Amino acid sequence: MRNDFFEKAASEILNARNLSKEIITNEVKSIFGETLLIAGAGSLFAGYGNSESDIDVLVIVNTENKLSQLPIMSYKNEERIDSEFYTLQDIESTISSLKNQSWPPPNSITRVEWELYFRCIQNLSRFASSKVIYISEDSQFKHRALDLLKEFYSDWFRKILCDWWNLEAVRFKLIADYIKSEDILLGCLKLSDSIQYLLSKEVASQGEVFMGRKWLPMKIEKTGNKNLMEIYKQSLDVPVTRKEAEEYYISLEIIYDQLCEINNLDNICIRFEFSQGVENWSISEETLLSKWRLRHLTLKDVPSGLLNNGYSCKLSEEHPSIKKLLVNDMVWAGLYIDKVNS
Repeated sequence: MRNDFFEKAASEILNARNLSKEIITNEVKSIFGETLLIAGAGSLFAGYGNSESDIDVLVIVNTENKLSQLPIMSYKNEERIDSEFYTLQDIESTISSLKNQSWPPPNSITRVEWELYFRCIQNLSRFASSKVIYISEDSQFKHRALDLLKEFYSDWFRKILCDWWNLEAVRFKLIADYIKSEDILLGCLKLSDSIQYLLSKEVASQGEVFMGRKWLPMKIEKTGNKNLMEIYKQSLDVPVTRKEAEEYYISLEIIYDQLCEINNLDNICIRFEFSQGVENWSISEETLLSKWRLRHLTLKDVPSGLLNNGYSCKLSEEHPSIKKLLVNDMVWAGLYIDKVNS
Protein backbone atom coordinates (compact mmCIF):
# COMPACT_ATOMS: atom_id res chain seq x y z
CA MET A 1 0.00 0.00 0.00
CA ARG A 2 1.59 3.26 -1.11
CA ASN A 3 1.19 6.19 1.23
CA ASP A 4 1.98 8.69 -1.55
CA PHE A 5 -1.37 7.76 -3.14
CA PHE A 6 -3.25 8.65 0.06
CA GLU A 7 -1.24 11.82 0.57
CA LYS A 8 -2.12 12.96 -2.96
CA ALA A 9 -5.83 12.43 -2.26
CA ALA A 10 -5.57 14.48 0.93
CA SER A 11 -3.59 17.23 -0.79
CA GLU A 12 -6.33 17.79 -3.36
CA ILE A 13 -8.90 18.38 -0.62
CA LEU A 14 -6.60 20.67 1.38
CA ASN A 15 -5.60 22.68 -1.68
CA ALA A 16 -9.26 23.49 -2.30
CA ARG A 17 -9.25 25.20 1.12
CA ASN A 18 -5.96 27.04 0.45
CA LEU A 19 -4.18 24.69 2.83
CA SER A 20 -1.45 22.13 2.40
CA LYS A 21 -0.36 18.97 4.14
CA GLU A 22 2.74 20.86 5.33
CA ILE A 23 0.58 23.42 7.17
CA ILE A 24 -1.44 20.67 8.85
CA THR A 25 1.67 18.67 9.71
CA ASN A 26 3.40 21.66 11.27
CA GLU A 27 0.31 22.37 13.39
CA VAL A 28 0.14 18.96 15.04
CA LYS A 29 3.60 17.40 14.95
CA SER A 30 5.61 16.98 18.16
CA ILE A 31 2.84 18.15 20.51
CA PHE A 32 2.63 14.93 22.53
CA GLY A 33 5.44 12.87 21.08
CA GLU A 34 6.75 11.59 17.80
CA THR A 35 4.02 11.78 15.16
CA LEU A 36 3.52 8.47 13.37
CA LEU A 37 0.47 9.25 11.23
CA ILE A 38 -1.76 12.23 10.43
CA ALA A 39 -5.05 11.64 8.64
CA GLY A 40 -7.73 14.05 7.47
CA ALA A 41 -11.12 12.77 8.63
CA GLY A 42 -14.74 13.77 9.06
CA SER A 43 -17.30 14.68 6.43
CA LEU A 44 -14.89 16.78 4.36
CA PHE A 45 -12.40 13.98 3.73
CA ALA A 46 -15.15 11.36 3.47
CA GLY A 47 -16.51 13.27 0.50
CA TYR A 48 -19.67 14.83 1.96
CA GLY A 49 -18.52 18.11 3.47
CA ASN A 50 -18.50 21.61 2.01
CA SER A 51 -16.61 24.90 2.26
CA GLU A 52 -18.07 25.52 5.74
CA SER A 53 -16.99 22.16 7.16
CA ASP A 54 -14.37 22.07 9.91
CA ILE A 55 -11.19 20.17 9.17
CA ASP A 56 -10.95 17.09 11.39
CA VAL A 57 -7.50 15.62 11.89
CA LEU A 58 -6.64 12.25 13.46
CA VAL A 59 -3.12 11.98 14.83
CA ILE A 60 -1.35 8.82 16.01
CA VAL A 61 1.67 9.54 18.19
CA ASN A 62 4.38 7.47 19.83
CA THR A 63 3.68 7.85 23.54
CA GLU A 64 2.41 5.81 26.47
CA ASN A 65 0.56 8.76 28.00
CA LYS A 66 -3.21 9.09 28.01
CA LEU A 67 -4.35 11.45 25.25
CA SER A 68 -7.52 13.46 24.67
CA GLN A 69 -9.16 15.58 21.99
CA LEU A 70 -7.84 19.12 21.59
CA PRO A 71 -9.05 21.80 19.16
CA ILE A 72 -6.31 23.71 17.40
CA MET A 73 -6.60 26.58 14.95
CA SER A 74 -4.70 27.55 11.86
CA TYR A 75 -5.10 31.29 12.40
CA LYS A 76 -3.11 32.19 9.32
CA ASN A 77 -5.69 30.54 7.10
CA GLU A 78 -8.70 31.21 9.33
CA GLU A 79 -9.55 27.52 9.40
CA ARG A 80 -10.64 25.58 12.45
CA ILE A 81 -8.80 22.28 12.74
CA ASP A 82 -10.25 19.84 15.28
CA SER A 83 -7.64 17.25 16.14
CA GLU A 84 -7.91 13.97 18.02
CA PHE A 85 -4.76 12.29 19.30
CA TYR A 86 -4.31 8.54 19.69
CA THR A 87 -1.48 6.18 20.52
CA LEU A 88 -0.69 3.32 18.20
CA GLN A 89 -1.49 0.96 21.06
CA ASP A 90 -4.95 2.54 21.48
CA ILE A 91 -5.92 1.81 17.89
CA GLU A 92 -4.41 -1.67 17.79
CA SER A 93 -6.18 -2.54 21.05
CA THR A 94 -9.52 -1.26 19.73
CA ILE A 95 -9.18 -3.31 16.56
CA SER A 96 -8.31 -6.44 18.53
CA SER A 97 -11.23 -5.86 20.92
CA LEU A 98 -13.76 -5.47 18.11
CA LYS A 99 -12.51 -8.57 16.33
CA ASN A 100 -12.93 -10.67 19.47
CA GLN A 101 -16.20 -9.20 20.70
CA SER A 102 -19.64 -10.45 19.74
CA TRP A 103 -22.49 -8.00 19.26
CA PRO A 104 -25.10 -7.99 20.61
CA PRO A 105 -23.43 -9.17 23.81
CA PRO A 106 -24.53 -12.32 25.65
CA ASN A 107 -26.79 -12.32 28.72
CA SER A 108 -26.89 -8.58 29.47
CA ILE A 109 -26.34 -5.06 28.11
CA THR A 110 -26.00 -1.65 29.73
CA ARG A 111 -26.21 1.80 28.21
CA VAL A 112 -22.54 2.39 29.09
CA GLU A 113 -21.50 -0.81 27.27
CA TRP A 114 -23.56 0.25 24.26
CA GLU A 115 -21.96 3.71 24.23
CA LEU A 116 -18.43 2.30 24.51
CA TYR A 117 -18.99 -0.09 21.62
CA PHE A 118 -20.53 2.66 19.51
CA ARG A 119 -17.61 4.97 20.28
CA CYS A 120 -15.12 2.29 19.21
CA ILE A 121 -16.66 1.66 15.82
CA GLN A 122 -17.32 5.37 15.29
CA ASN A 123 -13.65 6.18 15.89
CA LEU A 124 -12.51 3.44 13.53
CA SER A 125 -15.03 4.53 10.89
CA ARG A 126 -13.38 7.96 10.93
CA PHE A 127 -10.03 6.36 10.19
CA ALA A 128 -11.61 4.08 7.56
CA SER A 129 -13.01 7.09 5.67
CA SER A 130 -9.96 9.32 6.16
CA LYS A 131 -7.20 10.47 3.83
CA VAL A 132 -3.59 10.20 4.94
CA ILE A 133 -1.71 13.48 5.21
CA TYR A 134 1.52 12.19 6.72
CA ILE A 135 3.17 8.88 7.64
CA SER A 136 6.43 8.69 9.57
CA GLU A 137 9.44 7.40 7.66
CA ASP A 138 10.70 5.67 10.81
CA SER A 139 10.94 2.05 9.69
CA GLN A 140 10.09 0.79 13.19
CA PHE A 141 6.61 2.35 13.10
CA LYS A 142 5.83 2.85 9.41
CA HIS A 143 5.10 -0.83 8.88
CA ARG A 144 2.66 -0.87 11.82
CA ALA A 145 0.96 2.32 10.59
CA LEU A 146 0.47 0.85 7.11
CA ASP A 147 -0.88 -2.36 8.63
CA LEU A 148 -3.44 -0.25 10.48
CA LEU A 149 -4.57 1.35 7.23
CA LYS A 150 -5.10 -2.08 5.73
CA GLU A 151 -7.25 -3.00 8.73
CA PHE A 152 -9.43 0.08 8.27
CA TYR A 153 -10.09 -0.74 4.62
CA SER A 154 -10.67 -4.47 5.17
CA ASP A 155 -13.87 -6.49 4.87
CA TRP A 156 -14.07 -7.39 8.58
CA PHE A 157 -14.61 -3.78 9.61
CA ARG A 158 -17.22 -3.24 6.93
CA LYS A 159 -19.07 -6.29 8.25
CA ILE A 160 -18.94 -4.95 11.83
CA LEU A 161 -20.45 -1.68 10.62
CA CYS A 162 -23.21 -3.46 8.69
CA ASP A 163 -24.02 -5.67 11.68
CA TRP A 164 -24.17 -2.59 13.91
CA TRP A 165 -26.59 -0.72 11.65
CA ASN A 166 -28.69 -3.86 11.23
CA LEU A 167 -29.04 -4.39 14.98
CA GLU A 168 -29.81 -0.71 15.56
CA ALA A 169 -32.58 -1.03 12.98
CA VAL A 170 -33.98 -4.02 14.89
CA ARG A 171 -33.71 -2.12 18.19
CA PHE A 172 -35.66 0.88 16.89
CA LYS A 173 -38.24 -1.33 15.15
CA LEU A 174 -38.88 -3.14 18.43
CA ILE A 175 -39.22 0.19 20.24
CA ALA A 176 -41.63 1.38 17.54
CA ASP A 177 -43.72 -1.79 17.87
CA TYR A 178 -43.64 -1.46 21.65
CA ILE A 179 -45.05 2.08 21.75
CA LYS A 180 -47.29 2.30 18.68
CA SER A 181 -50.40 1.32 20.66
CA GLU A 182 -49.60 4.16 23.08
CA ASP A 183 -48.54 6.77 20.49
CA ILE A 184 -48.54 5.66 16.87
CA LEU A 185 -47.13 8.97 15.59
CA LEU A 186 -44.08 8.54 17.79
CA GLY A 187 -43.94 4.91 16.71
CA CYS A 188 -43.74 6.13 13.11
CA LEU A 189 -40.76 8.34 13.98
CA LYS A 190 -38.95 5.39 15.56
CA LEU A 191 -39.75 3.19 12.56
CA SER A 192 -38.43 5.94 10.27
CA ASP A 193 -35.18 5.83 12.25
CA SER A 194 -35.10 2.06 11.86
CA ILE A 195 -35.42 2.28 8.08
CA GLN A 196 -32.65 4.88 7.89
CA TYR A 197 -30.38 2.59 9.91
CA LEU A 198 -31.07 -0.15 7.35
CA LEU A 199 -30.21 2.28 4.56
CA SER A 200 -26.97 3.09 6.40
CA LYS A 201 -26.27 -0.63 6.46
CA GLU A 202 -26.88 -0.89 2.71
CA VAL A 203 -24.48 1.94 1.82
CA ALA A 204 -21.86 0.68 4.30
CA SER A 205 -21.89 -2.67 2.50
CA GLN A 206 -20.98 -0.73 -0.66
CA GLY A 207 -18.03 1.03 0.97
CA GLU A 208 -19.61 4.16 2.48
CA VAL A 209 -18.27 3.53 5.98
CA PHE A 210 -18.40 7.08 7.38
CA MET A 211 -20.98 6.97 10.20
CA GLY A 212 -22.31 10.54 10.11
CA ARG A 213 -26.03 9.91 9.78
CA LYS A 214 -26.92 13.41 8.59
CA TRP A 215 -24.92 12.66 5.44
CA LEU A 216 -27.03 9.58 4.60
CA PRO A 217 -28.66 11.08 1.46
CA MET A 218 -25.24 11.99 0.06
CA LYS A 219 -23.92 8.52 0.84
CA ILE A 220 -26.90 7.00 -0.96
CA GLU A 221 -26.33 9.35 -3.89
CA LYS A 222 -22.70 8.21 -4.15
CA THR A 223 -23.85 4.60 -4.52
CA GLY A 224 -26.08 5.55 -7.45
CA ASN A 225 -28.91 3.40 -6.08
CA LYS A 226 -32.14 5.22 -6.95
CA ASN A 227 -34.29 2.68 -5.11
CA LEU A 228 -32.51 3.41 -1.82
CA MET A 229 -33.03 7.12 -2.38
CA GLU A 230 -36.76 6.60 -2.89
CA ILE A 231 -36.93 4.59 0.33
CA TYR A 232 -35.07 7.36 2.15
CA LYS A 233 -37.54 9.98 0.90
CA GLN A 234 -40.45 7.77 1.89
CA SER A 235 -39.04 7.36 5.41
CA LEU A 236 -38.91 11.15 5.79
CA ASP A 237 -42.56 11.59 4.83
CA VAL A 238 -43.69 11.16 8.44
CA PRO A 239 -47.48 11.43 8.90
CA VAL A 240 -49.36 13.91 11.08
CA THR A 241 -52.72 12.11 11.49
CA ARG A 242 -53.51 8.70 12.95
CA LYS A 243 -55.05 7.39 9.71
CA GLU A 244 -51.98 8.42 7.73
CA ALA A 245 -49.78 6.96 10.46
CA GLU A 246 -51.31 3.50 10.21
CA GLU A 247 -50.82 3.44 6.43
CA TYR A 248 -47.28 4.80 6.77
CA TYR A 249 -46.40 2.20 9.39
CA ILE A 250 -47.59 -0.69 7.23
CA SER A 251 -45.68 0.57 4.18
CA LEU A 252 -42.43 0.93 6.13
CA GLU A 253 -42.86 -2.50 7.73
CA ILE A 254 -42.80 -4.00 4.23
CA ILE A 255 -39.53 -2.19 3.49
CA TYR A 256 -38.12 -3.26 6.85
CA ASP A 257 -38.84 -6.93 6.11
CA GLN A 258 -37.08 -6.60 2.75
CA LEU A 259 -33.91 -4.96 4.08
CA CYS A 260 -33.42 -6.39 7.58
CA GLU A 261 -31.06 -9.36 7.79
CA ILE A 262 -31.94 -10.39 11.36
CA ASN A 263 -35.08 -12.49 11.15
CA ASN A 264 -34.76 -14.87 14.10
CA LEU A 265 -35.34 -12.98 17.34
CA ASP A 266 -36.12 -16.01 19.52
CA ASN A 267 -33.01 -15.61 21.69
CA ILE A 268 -33.05 -11.81 21.78
CA CYS A 269 -33.99 -10.04 25.01
CA ILE A 270 -34.47 -6.36 25.68
CA ARG A 271 -33.15 -4.49 28.71
CA PHE A 272 -34.44 -1.15 29.95
CA GLU A 273 -32.71 1.34 32.22
CA PHE A 274 -33.48 4.92 33.06
CA SER A 275 -32.24 7.58 30.65
CA GLN A 276 -29.80 10.20 31.83
CA GLY A 277 -31.41 12.85 34.00
CA VAL A 278 -34.27 10.65 35.23
CA GLU A 279 -35.03 10.61 38.95
CA ASN A 280 -37.73 8.69 40.78
CA TRP A 281 -39.53 8.98 44.12
CA SER A 282 -41.96 6.55 45.75
CA ILE A 283 -45.20 8.26 46.78
CA SER A 284 -47.73 5.98 48.43
CA GLU A 285 -48.47 3.26 45.83
CA GLU A 286 -47.17 5.30 42.91
CA THR A 287 -43.81 6.33 41.51
CA LEU A 288 -43.12 9.93 40.51
CA LEU A 289 -40.54 10.25 37.75
CA SER A 290 -38.84 13.36 36.45
CA LYS A 291 -36.41 13.96 33.60
CA TRP A 292 -34.05 16.84 34.33
CA ARG A 293 -36.91 18.07 36.56
CA LEU A 294 -38.59 19.44 33.45
CA ARG A 295 -40.79 16.50 32.44
CA HIS A 296 -42.83 14.58 35.01
CA LEU A 297 -44.76 11.32 35.01
CA THR A 298 -46.63 9.40 37.72
CA LEU A 299 -47.01 5.63 37.31
CA LYS A 300 -48.15 2.55 39.16
CA ASP A 301 -46.45 -0.85 38.87
CA VAL A 302 -43.04 0.32 37.66
CA PRO A 303 -40.87 -2.86 37.49
CA SER A 304 -38.76 -3.11 40.63
CA GLY A 305 -35.70 -4.06 38.57
CA LEU A 306 -35.94 -0.79 36.67
CA LEU A 307 -36.00 1.16 39.92
CA ASN A 308 -32.80 -0.57 41.01
CA ASN A 309 -30.43 -1.36 38.17
CA GLY A 310 -32.40 -2.29 35.07
CA TYR A 311 -35.28 -4.41 33.82
CA SER A 312 -34.91 -7.23 31.28
CA CYS A 313 -37.59 -9.22 29.49
CA LYS A 314 -38.32 -11.32 26.44
CA LEU A 315 -39.54 -9.49 23.35
CA SER A 316 -42.95 -11.12 23.72
CA GLU A 317 -43.45 -9.58 27.17
CA GLU A 318 -45.07 -6.17 27.47
CA HIS A 319 -45.31 -3.85 30.45
CA PRO A 320 -47.69 -0.84 30.36
CA SER A 321 -45.38 1.30 32.51
CA ILE A 322 -42.43 0.66 30.18
CA LYS A 323 -44.51 1.83 27.22
CA LYS A 324 -45.32 5.12 28.94
CA LEU A 325 -41.68 5.59 29.93
CA LEU A 326 -40.55 5.01 26.34
CA VAL A 327 -43.11 7.49 25.03
CA ASN A 328 -41.79 10.07 27.50
CA ASP A 329 -38.16 9.31 26.64
CA MET A 330 -37.37 8.24 30.19
CA VAL A 331 -35.83 4.83 29.51
CA TRP A 332 -33.09 3.51 27.26
CA ALA A 333 -33.55 0.11 25.61
CA GLY A 334 -30.77 -2.26 24.58
CA LEU A 335 -30.69 -5.75 23.06
CA TYR A 336 -28.72 -8.79 24.13
CA ILE A 337 -28.66 -12.52 23.37
CA ASP A 338 -30.05 -14.85 26.03
CA LYS A 339 -27.37 -17.56 26.15
CA VAL A 340 -28.62 -19.01 29.44
CA ASN A 341 -32.04 -20.12 28.21
CA SER A 342 -31.22 -20.68 24.54
